[in-house]
Amino acid sequence: DALQSADSALARSTADESPPQRSVVVPADAGVPGQSWLADGYAAHAANPTVGSFRRGFDWPSGDGPLDVHVVYNDARLDVSDDVDYDVHSYGETRVRTSRNLSTSGLRDVLQSDVDFLHFVGHVTADGMLCSDGMLDVRTLARMGVSAFFLNGCRSYEQGRALLTAGAVGGIVTVDDVGDETAGSVGRVVSMLLDAGFPLYAVLDVLELTGVRTDRYTILGDGTLSLRHNASGIPMLKEIDSAEWTQTSDQLPLTIHHYPTGNDSLGGMTAYNVAAAESVVQSARATETAIPRERLDEFLADSGIAVVLDGDLRFTDDLSVADLR
Repeated sequence: DALQSADSALARSTADESPPQRSVVVPADAGVPGQSWLADGYAAHAANPTVGSFRRGFDWPSGDGPLDVHVVYNDARLDVSDDVDYDVHSYGETRVRTSRNLSTSGLRDVLQSDVDFLHFVGHVTADGMLCSDGMLDVRTLARMGVSAFFLNGCRSYEQGRALLTAGAVGGIVTVDDVGDETAGSVGRVVSMLLDAGFPLYAVLDVLELTGVRTDRYTILGDGTLSLRHNASGIPMLKEIDSAEWTQTSDQLPLTIHHYPTGNDSLGGMTAYNVAAAESVVQSARATETAIPRERLDEFLADSGIAVVLDGDLRFTDDLSVADLR
């Protein structure tokens, strides 16, 4: 069926013609994050899984060992604006390697090396990834060492699908053109969330909370894949609109978003230390609560908590009470 057939494609030779463009589907909003598309074509703002990606997900390291990330900048226009940040986790070690302006042979070596996560910044088409000496078509490679990926370039779906076919568990790609400024802001948010232990599907949801149009992005493979454990167990994001807090109010309104993963799934209980709602059942729906004014310092003292403050992704380590006013 659809899952099996999507996973059965093989790497093709350079002599083959490029495949026809697949139709893009935008599923109806179900009111919760984490949709999957199991029919023909491929869906924007949803996971496009395969049987193989789920099977490989079972082998993903479950410990708290170092995370190996390789960031490749192959587009000078995005070299400055696409600011990535892979050091936000409270206790996990992240080993980041950065490469710039790679040739086709250099990028081939990167793709065939063992790396947990590849973050590619550059020009991508259905026919390949742009390098300093031409295009490298991932579909010509029979072996790949990349486990998960983010191809932050225009129309990177076909190249990402080749990574998935060759053995990756999952990744984020684009289904249409994206502007340089958008690609830069998205790259920063994606790197911070993945390093903090958020699953792939949560990344698209949080991007929407920060005002990014996500109908040009989609997930290939297992959307529940997280690169590491979240410091809080189940990944949670706190959303705050400082305009809702008046100087006479005793409480700051707060929306809490839960993002269940394969390890921390639906149905568990989450206890809140400082919010008015002391505990809730873990679900995919947001919880509306508030923080008492006198407990704001305590809230911010909880290290490594992701916060969308007035549309900007921050972490409690970098926030003060003054930022909330």
